[in-house]
Amino acid sequence: MTTTTLEQPAKAITPSLRKVSLPDFSRIRRIAQDLLTVNGIEEPPVRAKSIAQNCGVHIVYAEFLDEHQGIAGLIECDGKTIVVNIGKTAEQCNYTIAHELGHSVLQHNICEASQDYHVLYCDLARQAQTLTEQEARFFAMHLLVPDFMLQDYLENFPFASNEQLANVFGVPVEILKLRRQYF
Repeated sequence: MTTTTLEQPAKAITPSLRKVSLPDFSRIRRIAQDLLTVNGIEEPPVRAKSIAQNCGVHIVYAEFLDEHQGIAGLIECDGKTIVVNIGKTAEQCNYTIAHELGHSVLQHNICEASQDYHVLYCDLARQAQTLTEQEARFFAMHLLVPDFMLQDYLENFPFASNEQLANVFGVPVEILKLRRQYF
């Protein structure tokens, strides 16, 4: 007797299931809000450097070589030292610190052999889409542009442009645009 595909055991025709990890956005939003509360921050701009220092994270500004000018920053393996490209704007540095702080407070294993952690590029299109990078980006956006502040500005200044809001919040325009998508 010959068997057809339909008569084969189920595992032969069942596609393998992959475990898909998704960021716990509500947890990340809560951690960002807790840091704002603990640091007494109620209005923009949020200065990520002060929060990082209050968390025991050291900020180092460094000049990056020409071939690394596209890198905004990175966090050292200890999770307690953030290196920021001094050649970037104040807004980009603020976002970089918040993003890298996200890796620290979310307790990402950035020094393991896995490819989950990547340096932070200035160009969002070059950013890795790993779980840890998505979480750090979400954390940074909600730390620097929290819901309650964004809602207040959108209600009181409904015609404010993205550029104006980015200036108020002290973040790059690209980050403000992306943040509004999550609102």
